[in-house]
Parts: sequence; structure tokens; C-alpha cells
Amino acid sequence: MEHPIVDVLSSALRDKLDGTESKTKVKVCKELLPQFLGYYADKNLAKVTQYIHWSSTDITSFSDKLVDLLNVTIESAPMDVRKFLVVCQEKKIPLGALFTPAHRISDNLCIELFEKTNNSKYLNRIEDISSCALWISLQPIEFILSFIKKYRTFIIDIEEDKALSPP
Repeated sequence: MEHPIVDVLSSALRDKLDGTESKTKVKVCKELLPQFLGYYADKNLAKVTQYIHWSSTDITSFSDKLVDLLNVTIESAPMDVRKFLVVCQEKKIPLGALFTPAHRISDNLCIELFEKTNNSKYLNRIEDISSCALWISLQPIEFILSFIKKYRTFIIDIEEDKALSPP
């Protein structure tokens, strides 16, 4: 689904901007990108990722819609979610600001976020880890090995903490 003004942008405005100085192009883009991001935040993760890549637009204003889209997309297109997370890291967008405790994050997205960040708070948010087994098994081998390595370290750390704690 295209944004209602995409056709105008893709022809008339683009032609108009082709003849202008780059400062004007940047100004127009900075004004329009947040509107596009807000529109696509619950519709098209690839476009959101592309727009974030083009700019450093604040995405927290539509994080509710975006987290909902990520929860759905992780099931059918986890590579798109991975690409989005890489772009967020490149643009120095803190994932903690996007995935707040108030957001409902699916178990599979929690697995993805743990693997990407090595932050155990995402594991703690998982409601049913056994329900993630099939999803994990369908991921590329590199992802599986990375997840197992990080999860193993997490479990070892818990066991060491228990051993060091007074009874």
C-alpha cells in the first residue's frame, strides 16, 4: 500500500527537486520523512528501514505501531527485522527507547533482540520459551549458533550467581 502522496513525490516533486540545490532537497526530505515513517510504521517494515537509513529521524513517536509491526514481521520475515535492527544500530537508535517495558513484545522478537543485543532483559520477558523452539530451528545456522552461545553464557552466569549466593 502506497502513501497517498507517493505518486506526486515520485514524479512532479522529484522532477522539481532535480533542478534545485541540495540544501532545499535535504530540507524537503527532513520535513517529509517523519510523515512517511509515521504512515508506514504499521504497514511496511522495508520502507521504514529504508527511510531510517536515509535519515536520523526520531522513531519513538510511533514506536507503538512499529513494535506491533515487528511482532508480526518476525514470524514471516525475520531477515527484514534483522535488517531493521542493524540500521537502528548504525544510526545509533537505542533499542531500549523503542522496546520499552510498556510494549508487548512477542517471544520470538525477544529471542531476536537477545541474540542481537546479548541483553538478558529480553529473555526475562519471554512468556513461553518452549514455544520459540520451532521458530529458532527455522533460522539460519549462524543465528542459531550465536543464540546458543549467548544463551549458554547467560545460563552459566545464573548458575555461578546461585553458587556464590549464601544459602
